[in-house]
Amino acid sequence: IVAMVAIVGNFLVVHTVWTNQRMQTATNYLIVNMAIADLLYMVLVIPPTFIVIYGSYEWPFRYSGRAIYFCQVVHFGQYLLVPVSVLTLATIATDRFFAITMPMKRLFTKKVYRSLMVVIWLVAAGLAAPILYAYRIKEFSGMLYCDEDWSPAFDTTRASRVYTIFLFAVAYCVPFVVMSVMYSVICRQLWMRKIPGEQDIEKSKKALESRKKVVKMLITVVVCFVLCWLPVQVATFLWDYSGVEISVDLNFILMFLMRSHSAVSPCIYAIFSQNYRQGFK
Repeated sequence: IVAMVAIVGNFLVVHTVWTNQRMQTATNYLIVNMAIADLLYMVLVIPPTFIVIYGSYEWPFRYSGRAIYFCQVVHFGQYLLVPVSVLTLATIATDRFFAITMPMKRLFTKKVYRSLMVVIWLVAAGLAAPILYAYRIKEFSGMLYCDEDWSPAFDTTRASRVYTIFLFAVAYCVPFVVMSVMYSVICRQLWMRKIPGEQDIEKSKKALESRKKVVKMLITVVVCFVLCWLPVQVATFLWDYSGVEISVDLNFILMFLMRSHSAVSPCIYAIFSQNYRQGFK
């Protein structure tokens, strides 16, 4: 059900912006970028992952090019698409920050934002690239597993820990700290002070309320993302540094939680935005 809601919801997000010229703004372009990442996550990553879980973690493919392809691509996709979402959220926060704190200046054009989306994917691909080396098919007790192994170039335990910390810092902590600061300034600007360059007239009031609504929507998306992914990050640290075993049931719950974000985001857009509600009909 979650997968279907996510696929249909994110497809509708892309379709709504694509077919409605009024909605082709910088923020909506970035929302589409995140929707595409969520769609790819659902289509490319989830089906093979569920096959593995229900097979008690045995990799369902024999030794072949297809087995290696699925093993590496599934994990590379997961490590690629999550940073895409985080970096997109950070870019949206930056866009809103400049739009609200400096409304008389337009620093970036639509063309620049399209280029930024390409940069986001390239940076995320660079962050995820080590996974193509680290994951491979291994055999234990006659069963095949898609396992993380950094040898012979690196010590597996040490490399895994370093990569986990690096990815957590660069693709999770830093962006969310930056977003927290930016949205704090934005909220102070919108709720505590008048927007520079705007007079207290009816038209400006409507513009202000519209901006507040957009910011509320975006903050809700960010908070939802943190709540869905933070437990997974904590579990990863416990597994890497404490050797805590994660049961199949707990892993399923964590996976369900982090997949839920892809389904919840389109619902948030529909709740806060009349344009998205109309586009979803």
